Amino acid sequence: MRDDAFARAVSFVERRRVLRPGERVVIAMGGDLRSAALAALVARARTQLGLGAVAVVIVQRRDGLDDDETAESARFARQLGLEVTVEQSDARVVRGALDALVRRGWDRLALADTIEDCAARVLRECVEGRAVRGLCARRRDGVSRPLLESTLQDAEQIATASGFVVCNVPPELASVPSDDERVRDGILPRIRAEFPSVDRALLSLSGRCRRAGRDV
Repeated sequence: MRDDAFARAVSFVERRRVLRPGERVVIAMGGDLRSAALAALVARARTQLGLGAVAVVIVQRRDGLDDDETAESARFARQLGLEVTVEQSDARVVRGALDALVRRGWDRLALADTIEDCAARVLRECVEGRAVRGLCARRRDGVSRPLLESTLQDAEQIATASGFVVCNVPPELASVPSDDERVRDGILPRIRAEFPSVDRALLSLSGRCRRAGRDV
């Protein structure tokens, strides 16, 4: 595994206390590299961070069209030595995972948002004329984002070095991208070509909003 990407992510978690000693953490996992990187990060750093327990929850659509993706994600998580639960829900992934967290009485739900995800959220809020909220590393409702200062490239390095293989989902079966995902994958790359530091600048803006007391 590329220890530089891993070390940067762990340093962020420790410095910002994103996950804290003794906490029982559930990782919300999909079939993407970011989710795999998050699972690998938390599983490998569990002892160093002093976590009480770590498990994975995979929220699957009730129509069952993502069975192959679910199976690959579950296989990878078990390979890391993690307990896996599959939840079927019509709710958004985060909502379904939070519901699972509450039912099981665990402390933290870890999500795989990266710098680019935060940048996309801030950019969309700016152009829509909304109050800028960005993404928070540790929310009061139990959500944590251990990869929030990692890039997509960092996540790819951690995931692929850990043996994760992306399951190719046919386009007709792929989930509809969210507004933030459309900005992240479609608009930000074009801005980045002209302004390479745009992601860090937007992340900095998000941090200033967090220090002003916003929490999303």
